[in-house]
Amino acid sequence: MSPRSARFRLPTHLTRPKSFTLRLQSGNSASVCMPLPRGRHLISKNQRGEVLRMKKLGVAILLVAGLTLAGCGSNHPANINGNWTATLTDSTSGTQVFAFTTSIVENSDGTLSISKFSFSTKESCFGSGETESGTFALSGNFNGSVTGTFGMVVKSGTPSGNLLTLAGKINGNTITGTWTLVGTGCTGSGTFTMNKS
Repeated sequence: MSPRSARFRLPTHLTRPKSFTLRLQSGNSASVCMPLPRGRHLISKNQRGEVLRMKKLGVAILLVAGLTLAGCGSNHPANINGNWTATLTDSTSGTQVFAFTTSIVENSDGTLSISKFSFSTKESCFGSGETESGTFALSGNFNGSVTGTFGMVVKSGTPSGNLLTLAGKINGNTITGTWTLVGTGCTGSGTFTMNKS
């Protein structure tokens, strides 16, 4: 009895191959030939849809991660680092009391390195040898504009014992806030504005 062949079609929900050959041999035996293309597997439409959804989810996660890294990148030092000019006004009269220029560089721990500090107004409370320190805390960085809190302390050298404290908020290239001065014969308070030059 010669082998006979019959061709059958698989259910429509399966992918290739959509047909196979059934060979009937003598002695009630049969062999099935189902050639599978290289690299292809039998999966249902539901499984294909699940794979597609997972791929789309993976792409979405990568995009979100990229945007998050771009938004949280440390480009704020480039905004606060530089030369600044400050004007301090009296809280009562509104007249200018102090003015100074300085150079600021943010350190990795949030502190500030302050150099080239110089009063542009004649100051009896700060004759010479003053020391400066500062802090900066980032609270947001949107479209390249840095925002956060700013603090700065100027301690007199000669005469000693005078302390000028500034506390404010930075928005882009401008810092605004309040200042206080305490010491021996030197007291005062008011508002200040610093602009990046």
